[in-house]
Amino acid sequence: MLITVKQRLIYILLIVSLPNKLYCQVGVKNPFEMVKVDNFFKMELDQFLNEKEKLDTLDLPVYIYNLLNSNDNRDYNLKNGIYSFRLMGPHFIPYLFFYLDGRYYIIKDYTIEKLLKEWADFFSKSGLGYEEKVKYLEKLPEFIRQRNE
Repeated sequence: MLITVKQRLIYILLIVSLPNKLYCQVGVKNPFEMVKVDNFFKMELDQFLNEKEKLDTLDLPVYIYNLLNSNDNRDYNLKNGIYSFRLMGPHFIPYLFFYLDGRYYIIKDYTIEKLLKEWADFFSKSGLGYEEKVKYLEKLPEFIRQRNE
């Protein structure tokens, strides 16, 4: 069986391009990678989102990221901070939770007055210092704007 010039060119292109594609696939990270939370809290987030978004299913993909580390989106470790979370999809609005020393605190109400009250309640229970509170508060206006876009 003779191989035509056209077939040879196709084989050569495949041989040359295949290693390049494999190399690129190894180097690409999951674009939807997010902060990982324990299963029990994930179920709480699912229940909260089902109520807020009026859904009737559990175990939905939830996008979670640390607002205090917004400059380094590659840090997926759960640590003390304030986190934004929402269901996957552009039409879902974001919500907030605090994580501090192994405890979670989900913000329940998003009218500005009640949101500020919940932040104040969290701060009074948290034992955070002045500088840490200021870092948390700096993220609030940005979050409110993002939520209302």
